[in-house]
Amino acid sequence: MKKRLFAFIMGIVPIISCFSFVACGDSENNDLDNMPKQLQHHHEHFQVYDVCDKCGWECLYRSDSGEVVVMAKEGNASAEYYGETVSGYGLSNPLVSIYFSDSVMVVGNSAFKDCKRLSSLLISNSLMYVGDYAFSGCGISDIYYTGTVGQWASIEGLYYLMRYGSSYKDLYINGKKITEIRLDDITEIEECAFYNCSSLENVIISNSVVRIKYGAFSGCISLFFVVIGYSVEQIQNNAFYNCISLESIAIPKSVTEIGYEAFQKCSKLETVIFNDPVGWYCRDYRSIKKNFTSTELSNSVTAAKYLVNTCSALKWYKG
Repeated sequence: MKKRLFAFIMGIVPIISCFSFVACGDSENNDLDNMPKQLQHHHEHFQVYDVCDKCGWECLYRSDSGEVVVMAKEGNASAEYYGETVSGYGLSNPLVSIYFSDSVMVVGNSAFKDCKRLSSLLISNSLMYVGDYAFSGCGISDIYYTGTVGQWASIEGLYYLMRYGSSYKDLYINGKKITEIRLDDITEIEECAFYNCSSLENVIISNSVVRIKYGAFSGCISLFFVVIGYSVEQIQNNAFYNCISLESIAIPKSVTEIGYEAFQKCSKLETVIFNDPVGWYCRDYRSIKKNFTSTELSNSVTAAKYLVNTCSALKWYKG
């Protein structure tokens, strides 16, 4: 599905897949009104605003240190250049922030790889796909998104954005740092959608959601309250890994699969309620390691010990 969606998008939308610091002409325009307000507090000393027609980006320069903010109004590479990168700039790369406007739907493979000073992004709700390793080696700590929380959680390839950068990230939805979210009108929560979002405390997953993908809430160290809707069938690997503030959770009857390490390192999770404790077993990639009795999983404390510790490195199935 991901490949089909990407192939379709590649044919119709601009792609952010290559970047070059082409020298932009000097400008006497010091007006920063065009800089998104979400980024202004990061770059209070920018003085020069200019447009580089050759590279297809709008550039904001910081005169004292040479730092750069770019506004990606449109991509400058066609499909045949997909995968070209800016890797190799490393610490000397002046790129610190990017604004992806509402014409940008795809960020290409390795597009901003190794831009180690890249710390903040402003992303419009048009973005649909993040390519492999697009932000590998970056230092991203602040992400501003102009759509809904459901739209954010549906962007394919968030793994390649959220897994890189600062150990913990601040995610802002429409200008507000997320602390509590309700996920409606989507069927899947994409991989690493809220990975290491340290401010997230409360999550309600509605009955429309069928699948919580890999690492969706991994590293949400402040998360202590979660409601999983009764249509969820899969809780994939590492979904709630290292959610150290989570104390209790209920597993609905609809769930038939819990992935490897889904709740591992949830050190405060002492109560797990299986709404249907019958028929569960766990296995590794070779064989079944344990068949649980309904008595074992009917005890919420015992169930928690199995899920968090004893059998946390195994995959759980109901059948």
